[in-house]
Amino acid sequence: MPTGVPPEIAIRVARMFARYHLPGDFLHSLRLTGQGDIGQALRRLSRTDPPGHPWRETASRSMENLLRPRHQLPLRELEHALDTMHRARLTPPSWPLLIDDLTNWNVRSDSHPRSPRERWGWSFYGSPSAPTPGPRFHS
Repeated sequence: MPTGVPPEIAIRVARMFARYHLPGDFLHSLRLTGQGDIGQALRRLSRTDPPGHPWRETASRSMENLLRPRHQLPLRELEHALDTMHRARLTPPSWPLLIDDLTNWNVRSDSHPRSPRERWGWSFYGSPSAPTPGPRFHS
């Protein structure tokens, strides 16, 4: 277990990782490590298919659920968002970054001027020059 990470977070993210990478899934190195934060991952989902495609609405709904103000971790909402990304066969968020974000959920300091929730929202809704969709991985 990584040092400084509460056991509950390490165990939950390990379960999410195992669920995302079910046996028999096509494994690509980028899919294993993930890329960006959850906002970037959902943004990739929302921009993957043409306007009006159900994935776009699903990504927006998932992001809204994750961004609701709360002090406790949005673990169920996060699991739902990851399940959706898995069904769409997209690269998940960076697993180490997800652990860091959940560990620092309510932290604000000079080194963390925005909470993870705020950064996720910026990554999803932010500037038009934000990262565009990554590749889909087909088996």
